[in-house]
Amino acid sequence: MKYIFNLISTVIFFIAYQKYDMFLAIKLLILFSGLVFVINFYFNKKIDKMYLFNFITILLFGSFSLLIHNSNYMKCKITVIYFLMFLYLLIYQKWKKESFLKKILGKELILPNMIWKKLDFIWAIFFLSCSIINLYITFFFSENTWVNFKIFGLTILTIICVILSVIYINYCNSKEK
Repeated sequence: MKYIFNLISTVIFFIAYQKYDMFLAIKLLILFSGLVFVINFYFNKKIDKMYLFNFITILLFGSFSLLIHNSNYMKCKITVIYFLMFLYLLIYQKWKKESFLKKILGKELILPNMIWKKLDFIWAIFFLSCSIINLYITFFFSENTWVNFKIFGLTILTIICVILSVIYINYCNSKEK
């Protein structure tokens, strides 16, 4: 369900941008992400940290973009979040002495700790790369190019990273046998 809400908010943002402009798209994204947070809380009777984080970052970066009337602040949200994910994956592993991805996926997927650590590193590099690419596109390309990168480019890059992760896992599992 979480992914459907994220997909719907992305579609609303994209359509609003294509039909009107970035600032209406930002307003609708703030509104919809707040609505999703409230609906999730109403039905689950607890605060989902991911929805809360998503809503707060959209509210902060979106509001600042609207207040200053400069969409670059909203565009940089992805850079900040992906950079924080990069840091979190690296710091979590050092601090907790375990893989963050293992904590999330360890029940569905049984892998040696070394493979989990390498997957954390692969995803950390992925998030760092995406944050740098997003920053570059934000400041050196048109707004339309950025919107297309946000909607399609990041999705395609994420799918590629997932596929490469699966190939890596299968390769490591086949070496073990």
